[in-house]
Order: sequence, then C-alpha cells, then structure tokens
Amino acid sequence: MAGAKAEKEAKDIQLKQTTAEAARLEKEPKNEELINIVADLEKRDAEMTAAIEDARGHAGNAKHAQQVKKEIDSKASIWRQRKRQCIDFISNMEESTEGTIR
Repeated sequence: MAGAKAEKEAKDIQLKQTTAEAARLEKEPKNEELINIVADLEKRDAEMTAAIEDARGHAGNAKHAQQVKKEIDSKASIWRQRKRQCIDFISNMEESTEGTIR
C-alpha cells in the first residue's frame, strides 16, 4: 500500500510538471505563426539592407553637394552684383534724360 501511495505521489508530481510545461508551450507561437514571423523579419531585413546600401551611395554625394552649393552661391552673388549695376544704370539714365526712360 505504501509503495502504491509513493508511486501515486510521484505520478501526481509528474502530472503537475507536465501540465505546467503544456501551459507554457501553449503560450508560445505555433510553427505556422513562427514561419510567418520569420518570413516578415527576413523581408524587413532585406528592405533595411537595401536602404542602408542606398544611404551609403548618397553619403559620397555630400562633398559634391557642398561644391554645387558653393558654386550656386558664387553665381548668385555675381547675379546680385550685376542686377545692382543694371538698376543703377537705369536710374542714372532716367535722371540724365529727365524721366523719359523706363
């Protein structure tokens, strides 16, 4: 009788452990869900890798962009100077011809 009680207690402990592990496994995602999650993560990884490569390609353009900006600023400065000269010329012509030039 004592042996049977000990065996029953051992089986009860084993049952509790098995039930606890079954509950833990039920909370984990199923294989199909994991396959979908892995596929989504791989897709996001590929997109991010492509974005990183694209960004690396643009990183080399920073020096070129600075050169272009400097050139634009230089040409804009020349344009402003010429515009001032033209306005001054027209103003002087208008004063010297008594307002007949517009």
